Amino acid sequence: MANEQAPSRATQKRIMDAYIELMQSKPYDRITVKEIVKQAGVARSTFYLYFDSVFNLLEEIESTLSGVNVFYLRPPEKPKGWETAAESIVQWFDFCKENSVYLSTLLGVNGDTYFEERIRYHLRKEIIRMMDDDGIPHDCLRPYYIELMLSTHLCLMKFWLQDSQDNSILQAEVMASMANQLRLGAFYDTYISEVMKDSAEKS
Repeated sequence: MANEQAPSRATQKRIMDAYIELMQSKPYDRITVKEIVKQAGVARSTFYLYFDSVFNLLEEIESTLSGVNVFYLRPPEKPKGWETAAESIVQWFDFCKENSVYLSTLLGVNGDTYFEERIRYHLRKEIIRMMDDDGIPHDCLRPYYIELMLSTHLCLMKFWLQDSQDNSILQAEVMASMANQLRLGAFYDTYISEVMKDSAEKS
């Protein structure tokens, strides 16, 4: 059974890769099954062994990238704090790098715009959890930091993946370090707010 499954997975991936390759020059919703099977070098009937439609193929591809939604993963045994969050962000950039072709194409001009919206939705929740663990107060600055961190991480990731096509990609640790500067800013503003509050109470 295992020997039968291995070629099947390879064929399925070939179809998925073909769709991504076509998407680099044509909008995702205008690509046909005929074009995909020609690009993949398989029969039309083979396509339908794995996918019900082009939309189903897109769903399957995007489901393999669900790791991009896991921005802040803190295992129960790990403490809250700077190092835990920093490690998680490195892992997120690593995942993005490992799936750079799929991600950069889906987030590109011909990709699925709803895919990025879903990423934003999940990352926003992850950033909020991280800020809760960091002890960032629920003040008037918090919503701005959430949007700033969300937009910055996504923009950094997309530019980073685009830059990787020139074989000059930076390490995930470098990207995470750059992204973490925003956390430093949030910490600093929280500290300043507390100092000003204490000073006002004493005066």
